[in-house]
Order: sequence, then C-alpha cells, then structure tokens
Amino acid sequence: MSEFQNRAVRLITACEGEGALADLPKRFSNLLTGIAELHNVVGKPVDNVDLAKLQGQSKGQARSVDVVIGDLMRELAAIGYLHDIDIMQAGYNGLDSRLQDIKRLLKAAQSDKRGAEQE
Repeated sequence: MSEFQNRAVRLITACEGEGALADLPKRFSNLLTGIAELHNVVGKPVDNVDLAKLQGQSKGQARSVDVVIGDLMRELAAIGYLHDIDIMQAGYNGLDSRLQDIKRLLKAAQSDKRGAEQE
C-alpha cells in the first residue's frame, strides 16, 4: 500500500475506531456524499440532492475543492484497503489501460486509412 493509503487507514482507525474502517456501507455512503459535495463545490449542484441531509448535518460553509478531494481519496483508500488494493497502483493501472486503448484505436484508424488509400 502507498504511504498515503496507510496514513488514511490509520487516521480512520484512530478517529472512528477499527470497526468503522470495515464498515463498507458507511465507506460507500461517505464516498457518494463526497462526490455530491464535490459536484456542488465546483459549481454544478446535483439536482434533488440535499447535501446537509446526506451528511447528517446542517448546511455550513462550503468546503474547498482540495479538502473534498482529500476526503474522497481517504474513502477510496479505505475501500482499497478492505479489498487489499493499492489505490495508487490501481490509478496507474487505469491510466495505462486507457493509454493502451487509445494506442489501439489510433493504430486501427491508421490501418483503416491505409486500406482506404490503397483502394
């Protein structure tokens, strides 16, 4: 696991207890709430979503984008930890996979172009 992920897991365990870390429904709820909050923070309010109700608190001052993203990453770190996945490696794997898809598409397009020119 990455240093970030290990720190996030330690923080959750210290603040919420060991049992809270393994509470997958809570982790997903926090993640979805964070996604809705991020959507609002960047100026695109989610229709029919009351963040205060989702968060179980009264509406307060909007948090900054970096803090909301940090909370989202913390939740992803916890979910990754529960599934024994290094989230940073998973991110790199996702980027590499997408890059390979793009390379395949470009190669196919070049091949199609050459075929059309030969006709």
